[in-house]
Amino acid sequence: MKFIKPYLKAFAVCVCLVTNPIFAQSEESRLAELKALDWKEGPTTAKVGYVASQKVESGCMFLEAADARKFLELNENPSSSSDIGVIMSDKWWASYSYDDIGYVSDDEKGSLDSDAILASLKKGTEQGNAERRRRGWPELTVLAGRVNHIMMKSHIILNGL
Repeated sequence: MKFIKPYLKAFAVCVCLVTNPIFAQSEESRLAELKALDWKEGPTTAKVGYVASQKVESGCMFLEAADARKFLELNENPSSSSDIGVIMSDKWWASYSYDDIGYVSDDEKGSLDSDAILASLKKGTEQGNAERRRRGWPELTVLAGRVNHIMMKSHIILNGL
């Protein structure tokens, strides 16, 4: 057993020397692709698809639609044509998506069912997890949530999950 330990240590060092540069190259490549995206640095106002604009504060950065989709993919998140922006600080990031079917008219505001909306979000997450599994990415879970606020003047639903 005594003579096996030095070989195991040597093997571990060799494995690290062989695998770390490969991993580092992959990570370096990913970071280079992230840096190459067209980041809009704050303070500025950025275009959020064709539906809105976003005030980007100092210390934050924003990606418009095409680069937002690349960012999501580089961070192992499936993207779609409904993804229209990403905003980021040094501690967090959030993505914007828009689909016309999410429009809430004034006559519908009283009939929204937050439990049904949450169930739909959970179902969509499960469907998205099938794609994540196919790509070898970690799955997401909706642990809890509710529809937090309905902004009637702008006709949008803000969700907190």
